[in-house]
Amino acid sequence: MRTYTAVVIICLMAATANAGALTGQETRSLTEQAMRLFHSEKFSDAYNTFLPYWPVPESEVQAIIYQTQGQWTTITNRFGRSIGFEYIKTQKVGQSLMKHLYIQKFTYHAIRWQFVFYKPKDKWLVNSVRFDDKVEALLE
Repeated sequence: MRTYTAVVIICLMAATANAGALTGQETRSLTEQAMRLFHSEKFSDAYNTFLPYWPVPESEVQAIIYQTQGQWTTITNRFGRSIGFEYIKTQKVGQSLMKHLYIQKFTYHAIRWQFVFYKPKDKWLVNSVRFDDKVEALLE
């Protein structure tokens, strides 16, 4: 099967400030809010919810929004319309990395959303946001 993948990865830049950083529980609330917006195809609003906690230039986030919008037609043509989303789990590695996993459900298939957070000191920052159609990886 041909894989339609939109990978949105932005690595943290060195020497970023903790302004606007999150607590661990707030990361989950933020991803829930973003998933509601992704489900509604409000991509700009969804990605912009991360901006205060994502130490990357706004222009890079705008490019990610454009890329997602461009690939969404292919996704909906292949998988049908979005019918909801589901929280799967949170994984934490050590004291500095955490990932929230969701699926976005479509009429014929689902896509996997991964939100990675990094804690350089005492607050969490967005490290990456990505989606792909590799839902079988959630079963491993």
